Amino acid sequence: MNPSSTIADFPPEFSQRALRRHHRARLIARHRRHFGRVLTGEEAAKAATTPTPCSCWMCGSPRRHFGRPTIQEIRATLAD
Repeated sequence: MNPSSTIADFPPEFSQRALRRHHRARLIARHRRHFGRVLTGEEAAKAATTPTPCSCWMCGSPRRHFGRPTIQEIRATLAD
């Protein structure tokens, strides 16, 4: 199956749950090498589901750390 499969390429006889599990397994396999090192299965699963590894000032929300709007808020303001 194509690594970037979508609902359109997924066979219709499979359920949404099967599709969700397929994509989760695909992301975990993709994140086996993340943060500059090879991760264990549990670490890869966390990296796949948690895009930001921590909440330090470099990774966390700019609103919380610096009082600035987030990128999403800036884009919404520019769209108006």
